Amino acid sequence: MNFLMIAVDSLRADRLGCYGYDRPTTPYIDAFADRSTVFENCYAPSIPTQPSFTCMFTGQWSTTHGIVAHRGRSCLGKGAPFLPEFLQRAGYATAAVDNLAEHHKPWFSRGFDVCLNPREAGSYPECFRFNELAVEWLNAHGGEPFFLFVHYWDPHTPYMPPVAYRDLFYASDPTVENRGSLDDFYRRPLRSWWTSGWLGRMALEWPDAAGAQITDIEFVRSQYDAEVRCVDDGIRELLGALENLGIAEETAVFIFSDHGEELGEHGIYFDHHGLYESDIRVPLIVRWPGGNVNGSRIRSLAQHTDLAPTVLEGAGLPVPRMMDGRSLLPFIRGGSDREDGTLLLSQECTWMAKWAVCEGGWKLIAALEPDFYGNPTRELYDLNNDPSEQRNLARELPGKTREMGEILASELSRRLARAGRTLDPVEAHGITLGREMFA
Repeated sequence: MNFLMIAVDSLRADRLGCYGYDRPTTPYIDAFADRSTVFENCYAPSIPTQPSFTCMFTGQWSTTHGIVAHRGRSCLGKGAPFLPEFLQRAGYATAAVDNLAEHHKPWFSRGFDVCLNPREAGSYPECFRFNELAVEWLNAHGGEPFFLFVHYWDPHTPYMPPVAYRDLFYASDPTVENRGSLDDFYRRPLRSWWTSGWLGRMALEWPDAAGAQITDIEFVRSQYDAEVRCVDDGIRELLGALENLGIAEETAVFIFSDHGEELGEHGIYFDHHGLYESDIRVPLIVRWPGGNVNGSRIRSLAQHTDLAPTVLEGAGLPVPRMMDGRSLLPFIRGGSDREDGTLLLSQECTWMAKWAVCEGGWKLIAALEPDFYGNPTRELYDLNNDPSEQRNLARELPGKTREMGEILASELSRRLARAGRTLDPVEAHGITLGREMFA
C-alpha cells in the first residue's frame, strides 16, 4: 500500500465546490470527492505553514512539539515522532516535492530519502512543475511501497495564475469596477508588499488596467479562485500519473491544505491571520484503497494532528503514545460519524499571537497582545447562527465570553502539563512577530 499526500498551500475549504462554493473552481476534486471521504470539519490546530506541517508530520499539538512560528530559534526535538521516519524504517521509499527543508527548517527533511525542491530563489513555480518532479520520482519508485508528499505553492500569494486561467472568473476592468472596495486595503500595513509586487504587476499585465491602481476586490478574489482552478488541473494530472502506472487502486490519497486565507474579511487582506474560519477550516479529502467508492461525508472534528496516526495505522505500524492525534481510519472505512471530540484549540503566531477555542458551536478568539489589524482582543462568535463570524458578541455576552475563556485556559493548561511545559511556547521562546517592519 502506498501513500500520496497532496498539500495545497492557503486553500480555504469554502473555495471548493465539494464544500459548497458556487464557482466551478474544482471540477476534478469535486468528482474525486464523490468517491472519497470528505471531512467537513477539518481544522488547522496551528498556523502558519511551518507549525501547521509540524503538527501534521508529528501528530502533535504545538504545545507538545513547541514549533509555533516561522520566526524564532526553536527546533524540533530529536525525540519527536516524525511520520516519514517511521515509514522509511518500515521499508517505504519516501520523497517530498517541496521547499520546506531548504527554505524553512531542516527537520522537514527527516525520514525522506530525497527532497525535491522545484522552487528557485524568488520564483513561484506552478503546480505542473511540482508534478514533473513527482512523476519522475514515481516512475522510478512506483513499483515499491512509497510515501510521497507534494506541497503545491498555489494559491498562496502572489495570486498570479497562468495566463490561460486569469479571465475564467473575471472579465471587467479591475481599475474601474467596484471602485472603493479596496480603499480599506490601501490603508493597511501590508499593502506595500502587494502593490509593489504581484498586485502592481497584475495591473500592468491585465489588458484593460494599463498599470492603473486596481480598485476591485472581486478581481483579486477571482485570481485566487483562478489559482485554485489551476491546482485542480494539477491534481488531475498527478493522479492521472498513478492511473498510468497502474498503482491508483493501491495508493491512499490525501488532499488537504495547511491553512486557509483571508480575502478581505475582518479587515485582513490576502494573508492568513486571525484564526477565523476562513483561516483555520481546511479541506481534507481521503481516498482509501478498498474504501467506500460511493463516497461519504464526515461531520466529526478532524485536525492535522490526525493524519500521521491515520497513515501509520493504515501501514500496519504502531501509533506512538506521544502523538496527540487520533486515526481517522474508522471514519474512512465506514464507521459511524460520531459527534465526539468537539473541543478545538487553534493557535497562531504570525504578525500577531492568538489562541482560539471552539466548543458547542461557540468560538472565542483571544489575542495575547493588541491586534495587528485593530480588531478586538476578545472576539466571541455563535458559529451556528453566524458561521462567517460577522457579529462579535464578546461585549454583549460577557458571561459566555468568560466561560469560553475559562475553557481555553483549562484546556491549554492540560495540554502544557501533558507535554511537561509550564509556558505557552510563544511566551517561552520570546518569538518576535516582525511588526517592526511596518512601524
